[in-house]
Amino acid sequence: MDVETGIEFQPGDIVIDTVTEEVGLLVERFDVLEHASEDLQSRVFAWEIVWTGKLSRPDNRYMPYTENGLIKCIKDGMLLHISSE
Repeated sequence: MDVETGIEFQPGDIVIDTVTEEVGLLVERFDVLEHASEDLQSRVFAWEIVWTGKLSRPDNRYMPYTENGLIKCIKDGMLLHISSE
């Protein structure tokens, strides 16, 4: 959970792009630096998102977003987050 905003993501959550109205389904959380060298101290988590809508094509349908990027987009009003719970 992001302490500042209280935003917490779960598989099955939905994000909606407020400009294009594309709908994204959060599928899986993963550690971007999972296979990096051990001297990297911080972990960077991301979500695999499946997008659907008028602009979705096979080459842009599956997109990973970092958690920090998702939170920033939600705070800036670019994405709307709908919890699955």
